[in-house]
Amino acid sequence: MLYYNIIRIGRVILFLGLVWGVSVQAFFVDPALELEEKKVHIDVSDDGIMQIDIYEKITSNSGQDRDIIVTHPLPSVASNIQFFVESEGQELDILEGQERLETLFSLAAEFQEPVFFRMGTESFPTLFRSQEISIPAQSSKYFKLSFQASPDFINDFFFSEIFLNDNQEIGEFELILNLQTEEELKHFLSNIPKNALVERTTEQVTLLWTEKNFTFAENFKFFWSEVENPIMQFPYQGHLYEGYFVTPPVPKGIGKVAILVDKSGSLFGAPWIRIQEWLHFLLDEIGEDTEVRIGFLGEDLQWYEKEEGEGYNTNSFTFRKDFFTFFDQIKPVGKVDLSSRLESLEIGELDKEQVVLLITDQNQDVDFVWKDLPLVLLSFTGDSFSDLAIQARWSGGFFQKLFKNADGLIEKEEFLKKWRNQLPSFRYPEEGKEIQPLEFREASGKDESFFISRQTINPNVSYAKALSFLPRLWGQRRLAEIFSNIGDVNEQSLDAILAIGRTFGIRTGLFAENTTRSQLQRSLISTTPYFIKSLILGLEDLFLFFSQQDMRFYGATPLYLGEKGVWRSFDFYDRVNPETLLEIAPFSEAQKDLFLRFPDILAIGFGIGTDVDFCTEFRCLSLRKKYRKESLPTDRILFKHYDPYHWANEYLILAMKKGLFTPGEQGELQPEAGVNRAELARLIYLLQQKKSH
Repeated sequence: MLYYNIIRIGRVILFLGLVWGVSVQAFFVDPALELEEKKVHIDVSDDGIMQIDIYEKITSNSGQDRDIIVTHPLPSVASNIQFFVESEGQELDILEGQERLETLFSLAAEFQEPVFFRMGTESFPTLFRSQEISIPAQSSKYFKLSFQASPDFINDFFFSEIFLNDNQEIGEFELILNLQTEEELKHFLSNIPKNALVERTTEQVTLLWTEKNFTFAENFKFFWSEVENPIMQFPYQGHLYEGYFVTPPVPKGIGKVAILVDKSGSLFGAPWIRIQEWLHFLLDEIGEDTEVRIGFLGEDLQWYEKEEGEGYNTNSFTFRKDFFTFFDQIKPVGKVDLSSRLESLEIGELDKEQVVLLITDQNQDVDFVWKDLPLVLLSFTGDSFSDLAIQARWSGGFFQKLFKNADGLIEKEEFLKKWRNQLPSFRYPEEGKEIQPLEFREASGKDESFFISRQTINPNVSYAKALSFLPRLWGQRRLAEIFSNIGDVNEQSLDAILAIGRTFGIRTGLFAENTTRSQLQRSLISTTPYFIKSLILGLEDLFLFFSQQDMRFYGATPLYLGEKGVWRSFDFYDRVNPETLLEIAPFSEAQKDLFLRFPDILAIGFGIGTDVDFCTEFRCLSLRKKYRKESLPTDRILFKHYDPYHWANEYLILAMKKGLFTPGEQGELQPEAGVNRAELARLIYLLQQKKSH
C-alpha cells in the first residue's frame, strides 16, 4: 500500500496507496493534490526474484505548500527497499511489531470512511515510512519506491498480485511486466484487460498495459506454471473451485469452406483490393484438400463455379488461378441488402466440418437460417460486440476486423491462430465434478483452454485466498450457461440468476444486487436476442475488472454500499444471529485487543470504518461507531489457529461453545497437539457434569 499522509494544519489525511499481494479497499484524497502519473514495473528474473518499481507524479493545485509522508506495508520477503524523491534517496523508517500496529491503528482511527484493513495480516509484518516531503504550491514532484520480493507458490502455480484500487483517478497509468523463467513457461494466466499487449516466448512473457484518466477497482493478478497440467484450488462457501488447463485434441481438418463476399459499391477502390489480398491469403492457408465455394452478394447471389453445376471445388492451384482471373473481371457496385441476402441463403447440407466465411463492411441484425454453422466474419467496420460479430462468436466462429490502411501482418497472424483452433471438441476433466462450459479461450496464450469446475469441498485442501477470483469466474460462466438456455423464463432460472449474481458480485445490464424477480422477468421479456447474446459473451470474458465505487470484495465475497454509508454483504441479514454476531467499534479497546492477539485471521476480514456488516463462513461481523462490546473467550477459537477446513472443525467449535475446551491465554488452540492426562480428566469431569444437567 503506497500511502500519502497529507499533513495540513497538524492533521494527517491518508492520500493514496498501492499494495503488493493483499488488498486495501478505499483511500482518502486531498482534492488539492492530483495523481498525474502512476507506473508499476515488475521484472521477474529467471531465478524467481521480483523487482518492483513504483513511480508516481503528484501535482499540487493549491496555492499553499503540501507536506506528505509516504507509508507502505511490505511483505515479509521484501528486501533492498529504497525510496526516492526527485531521484534523491530518502532515509527509511522501518516499523515492526507493536510499533507497526500502533501506527496503522492511529492512521485508520483518523478516518471514518470504510477502509478494508488487509495490510494488517502477518504476511506484511513490516511498515516503511518516509520523512516529511514538501510539494510546493502549483508544482509537481516525482516519487519512486523500489523493493524486491519473491512470488508465492500456490498449488502448481507461481502467483503474484498487485492491488490497484486507489479510488483516485490517475491521469496516465502504465503497468509493465517482464517475466522470465529458467524452465519452460508452460502456462500463463492473468486478469489483464483486453487492451493490454502480451508477447510470449517459450521462457518469457512481456506485458504492457496503459490507461488514461483511469480509476482502479480490481487487483492485477498473474499466474504462471512450469507444470504440464497444473491445478489451482480455492474453497469457498462449502465448495471447492478448481482451475486447470486442458489441452484439446488435435482439431479435425475443416472439410468445407463457403466464402461469401459483399459486392456493394461501398467497397469500391482500396477495400476491394484488400479483399482480393485476403482471398489470396485465405485460399493459400486453407489447404488444397479443403472443398471451397465462393459466392458474391449483390442484387442476387452469384456463385463462382469452376465447372458447371453446383457443389464445392477442391482448392487446387488450377482452381485458385481460374478464380482470380474471374475476380479481376468483377467490381463492387450498388447497394446490397445484406440481411435479406443472408436470411434467404441456403448453403448445401449442414456439416459440422463446414465453415462460412463472410467478408463485408456492413453490420446488420441478421438471424441466419444456417446459424448452426460456424461463421467467421472479416469486416472493415464494427467491433467484437456488433450484431454480426456476436453472431460469429455465438455460432462458434470468430470476428476479425480488417483495417483499410494496415499492412495486414498482425491481423493475418491473429486470424491463423483463431482459424487453427476452430472446431475443437474439448476433452473435459474426469467425471463426477460439476463441469459447465467454462473454458477461457486462449487464456494462456497457447493452444489450450482454461477451465473452472466446482465440487463438494474436500476438507484436506489447503486454503489459498490469493486465488479468490476462481469462484467469481465460475459464477460468471454459470450465469452464461443459464442465459444460453433461458428459453421460457421460469422462477427457478430467475432465482438462480439473482442468487449467483448477488453471491459473487456480478452485475449486468439486466440485473444488479437489488433487482427483484419480477423486475428481472420483465427485463428478459422485453430484451432482444442480440442483447442476451452480447450479455453471455461478456460473462464468458476472462477479464474480471470492476470499476464500481459501491462494491468492494472481501476475498470472493462482495460487499455493497447501502443506505447511510453501510457496507454490507448481501446475505448479512439472512445469516446473522445473536449467537454468532461479533459487534465491535472501529478501533475500540476490544477490537484493538483482538487485532493484537489474532491479526492473522481478524485483519483479513475486518473493515475499518463507520459501518461495515458482513459474514464470513464462520462468523458475522458488525462494526459500528458506538459499539463497545468486549470479546468473549469463545471468540478466540475463531481467530487463532482457526482452520475452517480442518477435519474436526465443526466438533471443535461445538466443544468450545459448550465450554469443553478453552484456548490458551494468547488464544492458541493447537488442534493437532496431544491431550495430556490432566486435560483428559478435566474433559471427563465436564462431560459428566453436563450429562447430569
